[in-house]
Amino acid sequence: MAMKRRDILKAAAGVPLLRLLMPHASFATPTAAPKRVVFWYQPMGATHTFYHPRAGSTEMNWGYDPAGDLHTLLPLLPYKDVTIHFDSSERVADAAKPDTDYRKWKDSTKAPFGLTDYAGCFAARPDKPLDANGHPTREATIGHDSGPSVMTGRYPVGTLGANNYVSLAAQGESIDIALARTMGNATRIRSLQLGVNSNGPGFAISFGASSGALPIVDDPNQSFQTIFTGIPHVPGVDPAALELQKKMARRGAVFDAAYARYNAIKTNLVTPDQQRLEQHFQAYRDVKARLTTAPNVSLPACHSPNTPTSTNLGDPLTMPVRAQSMIDQMVLALACDVTRVITMSWTYAATNQIYSFLPGFTAPLGAGGSPSPDGHHPLSHDSYGDGFAVVTADNQAAYDKKRRIERWHAENLANFLGQLKGITEADGSTLLDNTLVVVVNEMGHSGAHNNSNLPVRLYGTAKGALRTNRYLAIPRTPMNDLYVSIANALDVPMTTFGEPRFDFSWASETINYQWQTESHVVGPLAGL
Repeated sequence: MAMKRRDILKAAAGVPLLRLLMPHASFATPTAAPKRVVFWYQPMGATHTFYHPRAGSTEMNWGYDPAGDLHTLLPLLPYKDVTIHFDSSERVADAAKPDTDYRKWKDSTKAPFGLTDYAGCFAARPDKPLDANGHPTREATIGHDSGPSVMTGRYPVGTLGANNYVSLAAQGESIDIALARTMGNATRIRSLQLGVNSNGPGFAISFGASSGALPIVDDPNQSFQTIFTGIPHVPGVDPAALELQKKMARRGAVFDAAYARYNAIKTNLVTPDQQRLEQHFQAYRDVKARLTTAPNVSLPACHSPNTPTSTNLGDPLTMPVRAQSMIDQMVLALACDVTRVITMSWTYAATNQIYSFLPGFTAPLGAGGSPSPDGHHPLSHDSYGDGFAVVTADNQAAYDKKRRIERWHAENLANFLGQLKGITEADGSTLLDNTLVVVVNEMGHSGAHNNSNLPVRLYGTAKGALRTNRYLAIPRTPMNDLYVSIANALDVPMTTFGEPRFDFSWASETINYQWQTESHVVGPLAGL
């Protein structure tokens, strides 16, 4: 059938959408096992009494005080040799200061400074005037709204609305997407955004440079179809491989015929039309790579997991089943080299998720259908009283439930690391040897809405690029420094990321953060 210039250019207009929908490459068998990275997001900060290393810990001599088996990270002790646990040297120095001293959590003092202070979690206030230097006032903390910043490392864009409400939006891409531009070139899916009960109102953790917030898939059946179509259930040769190869060859012939016709027309077009047509060609190449290349199932551990059981996504009692399915899918997606970059969101910032499968989480909704006091967000505030400290019996009860939630997250992470360690790659290394897991959180102290000293940890050496089994208590340092170091450890050359400088310091109670002459220039975090 003859193709007219008008029809070709009309089709070319759909390039941006087509390119967005189609993955970029096919499966490949690497000569040596590639590096991977997983960003493991947990919300609502930490129960500090049961989170930090034991008192007196040093960089190479550290551990967790069991605290009667209550410490949230005890399930991760088997992986201490591949752990880097970050902390704030200011928090350690002020550990003896009583929690009832408000200055311990006050934004102007920032006693719990840590890895993420100046991480970009300060928003310009459009409702306040510029300072004498023409720079915007920055809000001291944006609490649960720091999702646009925690992985982009940039100040969110504030828009002033009714009643002086400032809505925040991300600017720039997140670190997972920046890494995927390089690490995803050899895989069928550049990056995956997965979750469990993670689709909260307006929540996102991954952002494209131009596409904005990337949707999170938290339905195991949907992610299963996306990741494992064409991959056999058992390792080895797919019995249907020959027929699949024939189908792919037929599809390839159709594409080749279209290419020949396009090339015949191309030289007769003016330059702008040639450019649009070339974009269309590239989009078609991406489609062809996706639809005409059969999955390579020869990797030793590559197979699909069990087909997920259909469950009610709104039922909290099904969370453990869905969590296990997502963990299994992440492990095998990495083992099959479907992708090398994954972001996993465990619920979302300010979630009212009730973990009713855990002991003691039985409270129904509050009066009039209000959020249950057993919801994660209410617990994160009810855990604290005066001075942002655990004061009353009700505080203690809420604090203990919040601790149990964090312990459950640690158990799931230990499960994930254990599966990675149990898979042998083609070159004899384990999947854990080649995967870096980055635990991130949007908040340090949830009672104070404090975004500094976030509970950040690393698991894995990235094939020996990082020195692990370490406890690093460091001065206030941008999270962006760590992101640069992570990129370099993953063989992605990067000298800076996100906001390149941090020139804002505390000025006063009335004007919060203002531009100052002091500055931190983003670069690799020393000593990793």
